[in-house]
Amino acid sequence: MTERTRERLRRVQTQIKTFRELHSQELQIILDELADIAASAGARAPAGDASASPKRAKWLAEEQGRQQLSRRELFRGREREAPEGS
Repeated sequence: MTERTRERLRRVQTQIKTFRELHSQELQIILDELADIAASAGARAPAGDASASPKRAKWLAEEQGRQQLSRRELFRGREREAPEGS
């Protein structure tokens, strides 16, 4: 192995070490940011939790309205609660 080849190998080795350290630090920054995001999201409702959804609130209100109807009202409709001619 020539001196020139050894020098190139040392340079490449130094570059790889520098690259590894740089990306290790960058990776730690990313992991810290993700941890912060997860902590702030934990204070709010989880992303998969639909209980805080406005659509779910509307649906629950509709369901409560349906549960208050009798079977007759449900099948005939609210506008025809009393039979005509009575």
